Amino acid sequence: MAKLLIIRLVKFLLILLFPISVLATGHIPATPSTGLDKEYNLRVFKKWAQVNWMADFQMADRENEDDFKAYTFGGKYRIHKNLKFGLAYSKQYGNRHDDDWLWAPGTWFWQKTDKRGENFLIADLIPRALFSFLPGERWVGELRVRYTYNFFNDQNTIKLRPRLTYFWFRKGKAFMNLFLQYEMYFPMDYGEETIYEKWLYLGGLYHFNKWFKPGIYLAKKSLTWSSSEAAKKRKPNEPYTVNHKSNIIGFNLIFNLPE
Repeated sequence: MAKLLIIRLVKFLLILLFPISVLATGHIPATPSTGLDKEYNLRVFKKWAQVNWMADFQMADRENEDDFKAYTFGGKYRIHKNLKFGLAYSKQYGNRHDDDWLWAPGTWFWQKTDKRGENFLIADLIPRALFSFLPGERWVGELRVRYTYNFFNDQNTIKLRPRLTYFWFRKGKAFMNLFLQYEMYFPMDYGEETIYEKWLYLGGLYHFNKWFKPGIYLAKKSLTWSSSEAAKKRKPNEPYTVNHKSNIIGFNLIFNLPE
């Protein structure tokens, strides 16, 4: 009798604990509030042989993700007074992709990527124009069309970034510029959503002199995780998409070397 009672008690506990264990080992990526992420950007420009060369270092301190670093080198060539073409190479650490959501016995987890280097080819087409119809005739509109190829996972992405900049002048010289921009990532061969990632920026640059421009910006980021290959294999009939949001404060240091 006592043995039967113990068996029934164990069964009851298993039934009670089963939903908890399912919850603890669920296959959908968690999306906790990220607080405030921080980004730091150092950019150096040098015009030479009709090309504006650029070296860029970026790092990000993320609340609930691996820290991010990127080293980028490239240049932009002015095809027309209102059109530029750019080409660059970037080495990045800390990117997170859908398939970094992995299963280990008893739990799901994000693979650490801060030590994993990924190589990118970047091509830009940047039309821009003076918006003289706006008050003050100091507004510049721009649409950056960017193509990126990731050699790590063969992913192709198109990014569109409309931007509006207001130039504030003092004594005939640019004193500060304020900008508002929106960026959208269109995955060409991955993900489940038409727009994989979205950014909204508001910021400014202070023209300390013609060689140095420090700046600051605020941004809101939103992206959508889709089922990883590990999740598809374990639960093929339970696909998921999860929206992840974060807030960012960024700092820029921009140097223009003399020609």
